[in-house]
Amino acid sequence: MNTRSLQQRLDSIGLPWMAVLLVALASSLIYLGPSLWQTWTHDGPTLVNPAGFVTGHDFVAFYAASKAVLGGDAAMVYDRDFMMAAQIEIVGTSDIGYLAFMYPPTYLLLVAPLATLPYFPALALWQILPFVTFLLLLRRIALPPIALVMAAGAPAVAQALFAGQNGLVFALCLGGGLMVLDRRPLLAGLLLGLATVKPQLAVLLVPALIAGREWKALAAMLATGTGIVVLSAVLLGPDVWSNYMTVPGDVREFLALGQFPWSRMPTVYAAARLVGLSDTAGTLLQAAGTSMAVAGIAWTWWRGDPANLRIASVLAAAPLATPFMYDYDLPFMLFAAGLYLSDALERGPAPWEKIMLLLVWLQPVWWWWWLVEATGVSPSPLVYAAFFAAILYRARAVPLDAALARGP
Repeated sequence: MNTRSLQQRLDSIGLPWMAVLLVALASSLIYLGPSLWQTWTHDGPTLVNPAGFVTGHDFVAFYAASKAVLGGDAAMVYDRDFMMAAQIEIVGTSDIGYLAFMYPPTYLLLVAPLATLPYFPALALWQILPFVTFLLLLRRIALPPIALVMAAGAPAVAQALFAGQNGLVFALCLGGGLMVLDRRPLLAGLLLGLATVKPQLAVLLVPALIAGREWKALAAMLATGTGIVVLSAVLLGPDVWSNYMTVPGDVREFLALGQFPWSRMPTVYAAARLVGLSDTAGTLLQAAGTSMAVAGIAWTWWRGDPANLRIASVLAAAPLATPFMYDYDLPFMLFAAGLYLSDALERGPAPWEKIMLLLVWLQPVWWWWWLVEATGVSPSPLVYAAFFAAILYRARAVPLDAALARGP
């Protein structure tokens, strides 16, 4: 990007908004620094630090699952007593809460190598490698440098790092797969197939690829998804799948009973339950949200709208299409925001678009779920619905005959 182009992009953001972005970034970093210090450090012989945090948070469950796989006990990762004992052994004390392993057996293929390293090097690799790769991929979007800085300090990234979770890993699968779709459809299908390991993030991929007539990528995605299922059964034993079969039902039951924190879920179902609606009402509203997301995706992908907006639409609609998603799953939303911003900067962003993008960036900020807990109201689905609608609104400018010219 030349100097003149960079200056034009910065001017289009505007000095007042640059100040707002820097204040927001500083707020997020103030949270991120101490949080990482609390959760990546410990004193004494255990992995529990003086603040009461277990170093690595949820990573303990992934590391325990890896040890089970390497020890030939993959089928036992869905046994509470076995995994509780494994986590106590890793942490060094029984004074910890239980972290259930609820991922499908295909996820075990991803985490299996972790326990070949000691705990802290494995944790560092799990967090740092995806973080650096995430930023390198984001650089491929034509954005001013401030956008990359904002992404590095985004609340969604902070939550993924703080929780020792896999949000950055799956953001790479989703964002990377969609961003190479036009040039390398087979690679795109491979990455998107890997994203099915976390199925709640991938529910819109099949409708998008079908509507977009992306047959090569669709075939590669389905082949990859099927292949890793077969591979997991062959390498880990068929019992691992039979033991897993009760997990989806348990997750649905726990979600309905509120045993998962709705305040940290940016979904339609969670928002409905927070305001006091029943499980049935929440399920019906979620079904409506999913249907609208699928319809919007099918429309913009069938028309052959600009690639940036098509990709952004799939990512932006993801929280609307599933009842189960956490704040640490949201780093993929930064790809959606970056692609949308790139298009907006080319044609000039409207003031309301700047506000909307800031709200998207702020969604999982540290104080947000406290506010939701206090008020019992989650605005997250409204923010993402507005973002999704804005993407479709921008996409409307593409003439319909341009889509028809693409053919089947």
